[in-house]
Amino acid sequence: EDLEVARNPYVLDDPTLLRSVALGELLKCRGYRLAKATAHREELWASSKRAVALDAFVSHNWDTPAWTKYLALSIHRNGVTACMATLALTLIVNCLDVAGLLPAWEKTR
Repeated sequence: EDLEVARNPYVLDDPTLLRSVALGELLKCRGYRLAKATAHREELWASSKRAVALDAFVSHNWDTPAWTKYLALSIHRNGVTACMATLALTLIVNCLDVAGLLPAWEKTR
């Protein structure tokens, strides 16, 4: 038992209290469930499920605007993928430009 507590210091007296919501569920509709309104809190609770363990724990403040929470979670979840896609697209466009396969940009005054 001591070894289990050492591995998982967050042991609940009542295991039915451990609930989770998938990150994708939180990000639906631009994170509207993370808004301040009580109705959204009840909907968020209703969308949660009992859990045995958590992959990650994300805490938040109800006073923080929903859009900032949405932005932070989106970057956390998709940041590396978005950076890699941007890099790949930039390299492709650059190669096409160097090869002369893209129309020339004309400066207008």
